Amino acid sequence: MPKREWEYAARDRFLGYLRRVHAEEWKVLGEDCPVNGGRDFDFRLDLSGRQMALELFRLTDNGPAMAAQYTWIEIATMIEKEFLVRGIVDLAISTPAYFRVPKTQRQRFVKELCDRLEPSVRALKDGEEVTIEGFCIARIDGLGTNFSSRHYGFGVFNPVGKAYEPLCRLLPEKNAQLDIAGHERVVLVVSWAHIVTTSDMVEALEGIDFESLPNIDRIYFEPAIERIDLVFDRSANCATGMLP
Repeated sequence: MPKREWEYAARDRFLGYLRRVHAEEWKVLGEDCPVNGGRDFDFRLDLSGRQMALELFRLTDNGPAMAAQYTWIEIATMIEKEFLVRGIVDLAISTPAYFRVPKTQRQRFVKELCDRLEPSVRALKDGEEVTIEGFCIARIDGLGTNFSSRHYGFGVFNPVGKAYEPLCRLLPEKNAQLDIAGHERVVLVVSWAHIVTTSDMVEALEGIDFESLPNIDRIYFEPAIERIDLVFDRSANCATGMLP
């Protein structure tokens, strides 16, 4: 998606979250709003005179890498759900790094793939794993769902580190872009990295020096397109995954 398209879409999902969770009907007053130092923030929002400065960033890459990420997320999620439909749960699924399947063929691709994988996967006992067709699939009793990553080994990959690096790099810039008085200054982090959870993001934020970022009042995190969580609130003086 071109940069502006994903920003508009993320903004609208955030407005929907505020409406759904807090019954607040925020309105958009402007975009690319200038602040000190020649910078700007993405959107100015208003709620009966309350002003919010909203700045966005995403953990994933731009351009072709973003398109590849969306493809992987869609297909990995379809595989997880297909196994659930078949009554197979508690799977940790390590997939190939990329799927090159046209959108119109993905449903058929997933069904036929699961047809081939099912006999080996269904026979797994707790703690066992099987490697087949580029997938490494482990059974973990009590997982309660099916979970995908692009990495073999489950534990080699560090989702907290994946979140911490862009936070360290980008939050100082976002702090400068939110250098404006009289506003609630909010950062929305869009992930969809699929394996960076809200708890991972909270843990990563615990390593951030927010005393050096005085212009950031709250940080929200969107780990998936259906969910937004408040992960930092300066008024609570902490990173938290427990706030609504």
